[in-house]
Amino acid sequence: MIFSESHVDCISVNDFAARVGFSVPTIRRRIKDGSIRICQPGGPGTRLSIPLSELTRLLAQIPDAATATKTRPSSHKPIAGPAPKWKQRN
Repeated sequence: MIFSESHVDCISVNDFAARVGFSVPTIRRRIKDGSIRICQPGGPGTRLSIPLSELTRLLAQIPDAATATKTRPSSHKPIAGPAPKWKQRN
């Protein structure tokens, strides 16, 4: 979705990527697939900007690293198979 209002506070794609912690190509892919909304105050064909509301929305979706738990099965068993040659005793 493209915001057409010129009064919306927007930041550049590079600033948005730096604040969120994603790469610029990732942000551009998300813009292209519609998961990040943009505003273009100069009209179509001009510089892309991202509203600050998108920054708060996206940061709310990213889980906090301190509270995130790794999803790993509790009954983790190694895959059966022969031992590598460097680990075998002759």
